[in-house]
Amino acid sequence: MKIRMNKKALLSFVLFLTITFSGFAQLNISGEFRPRLEYRNGYMKLLNEDQSPETLIHQRARINFNHKTQLAEFNLSAQDVRAWGEEKILVDNNSFSVYEAWAQFQLNEQLQIKAGRQELVYDDERLLSRRNWHNFGATYDMLLLKHQNDVQQFHIGAGYNNEKWNSWWATPYDLDFFKSLSFLWYKRQLGAINASAIGILELNEKEESTDLYGRFTYGTNLDYKVAENSVSLQGTFYHQVGTETDGTSINAFMFSSGVKWKYHNKHAFGITLDYLSGTDETDLNNTKNKTFHKLNGAFHKFYGYMELFPINQQGGLLDFYLRLSGSALKGKYQISWHQFSLPNNVLDPVDIGVEPKVLDKDLGSELDLMYDISFKQGFGLKFNYSFFLAQDSYKKLVNKVDAKDFSSFASLMLIYKFKN
Repeated sequence: MKIRMNKKALLSFVLFLTITFSGFAQLNISGEFRPRLEYRNGYMKLLNEDQSPETLIHQRARINFNHKTQLAEFNLSAQDVRAWGEEKILVDNNSFSVYEAWAQFQLNEQLQIKAGRQELVYDDERLLSRRNWHNFGATYDMLLLKHQNDVQQFHIGAGYNNEKWNSWWATPYDLDFFKSLSFLWYKRQLGAINASAIGILELNEKEESTDLYGRFTYGTNLDYKVAENSVSLQGTFYHQVGTETDGTSINAFMFSSGVKWKYHNKHAFGITLDYLSGTDETDLNNTKNKTFHKLNGAFHKFYGYMELFPINQQGGLLDFYLRLSGSALKGKYQISWHQFSLPNNVLDPVDIGVEPKVLDKDLGSELDLMYDISFKQGFGLKFNYSFFLAQDSYKKLVNKVDAKDFSSFASLMLIYKFKN
């Protein structure tokens, strides 16, 4: 969700900050400009045989102001996000928005309080993420209390959303976002194990109603390094309970388990299995929603660069993937192969007969290639190429029976970052 504001007002405020604090060493100004060329041949949505691929350029320009003293810190971040050609020339269309606006206060050496629009980045970002791949990103209006010392970290956060400020009585929250979010997060180093635990309560309103329905997700994330850091093990487990807005009870879970080997201090090879529970449509006695919801987690880095798997996959998702990463030719590379399948029975939505048929479990496979290189003076290039081999089951799930078997996506992004 983003806050739009008048372009002239925003630019005037930015100029005011620059002039007012230019003489203070505590003011840090940084920014980023990243135009991206994309070739979309089934990216996020499969194409039918009679549909042609799309080529487009879009960009993000972001500027950050950070003022810090011993007792307080203030941060303002504004951005312009657009596709090239989306606006007519000589037309004052508003495309600036506030990305972050927060203040943090030091209560003592170990305790801080932070309020305002801010990024939430915890653990590997499976549940709460800033979604940096997407140009708009993701920030949250939250109040955070943070405790940290040499041994452990503890955060407690809460947010409550309204559609507008001049509301004098309770009205439905019509935006496609949570009404309220609160969480607890704890992290501690236990020898070679980096352990954390989190609990997230999300309250959502039923459409055209102010009634609240809660989804509670809790679990742990573990990283264990062995063999002088050349081998690492990763494990994640989350359980989800609560009530959907239609009154259905929730009982879902997900887990991820992986191992990574490093060699020559330049390369790493990993094997990972992600399991997201789903609802078995052949179980006529089931009255609960067993499909795990990914909340506001990162999709791009976990479930394929093609981003073909939505937040709520009815039959769940089983993702087995291999990943090779490292450094080469003065840059960083990553190669990933995903095999996607259904862990539960899903009825065939197309072949409907007297006897219900179940979809084949195989959904398809995907190859992702990435190369990222940084140059001097803050410049860099990032290249991605992916292809997805869709099986009939996936086509039926997304109602694209006539879609192409082969889908692909390529992007080239120029990145320029600066700071004073």
